[in-house]
Amino acid sequence: MTEITRISLENEMDIVVAHKRMVGVAQFFSLLVSTQTTLATAVAEVCRVIIDKTDQGWLSIFTSKDNGKYSLGGQVTWPADIPVKDTEDGLRYAQLLVPDFQLDHKTGAPSITIAIGIPRSLRVTDK
Repeated sequence: MTEITRISLENEMDIVVAHKRMVGVAQFFSLLVSTQTTLATAVAEVCRVIIDKTDQGWLSIFTSKDNGKYSLGGQVTWPADIPVKDTEDGLRYAQLLVPDFQLDHKTGAPSITIAIGIPRSLRVTDK
């Protein structure tokens, strides 16, 4: 995973920042406007759930490569003592928007990772 940017999630204004930053990164990769909006909305919904529970969350926007396929996504982390369940409305909505949604409670800091594949026609390289 290659982190592109990191945003602290402290209050409701950070939801707007996260959405706009995700749209900007998706635009940089020349993704369709519908894809930009879908991914940014999913990120914003996850951020909203975390901000409602704590002011100590973080969003990392990243690219990753798995089996020769590139992905663009976001990972939200928060303190381990804050309970978050995948049945919450905002998380269920985000799950419907993106093909890759993972809630991980097993690590020291729990996280939610969402991602979409970057079309091969964009010719992303490791350099």
